[in-house]
Amino acid sequence: MVFGLLMVSNIATAQQTIWNNDPAHSQLGFEVKHTNVSLVRGKFDSFHIIAKTSKADYSDAQISLTAQVKSINTGVEMRDNHLRTADFFDVEKFPTLTFKSHDSRRLRRFVVA
Repeated sequence: MVFGLLMVSNIATAQQTIWNNDPAHSQLGFEVKHTNVSLVRGKFDSFHIIAKTSKADYSDAQISLTAQVKSINTGVEMRDNHLRTADFFDVEKFPTLTFKSHDSRRLRRFVVA
């Protein structure tokens, strides 16, 4: 799965900078290989991401993400409804997708958390 995101709003304090995604300019997307024949692309329409750092080189970056799983959108309603069932995400039991970084490191010129 590949996630894409644009973080545009930030709040700087004396010791820490905090970025929140700007819903009007952000997208949480993914692509999944389907039966080794095609890629299925989609996104979550309802999500929130916060990134925090106190170092100029972002080496201590912490990222947390939450997404409402029922907001999954691949552009095919029948597939989206199937993805919400217990066969895949089981939205009734697990309504929220959560990610929290535990470590970050520099890869070439980007920081990966």
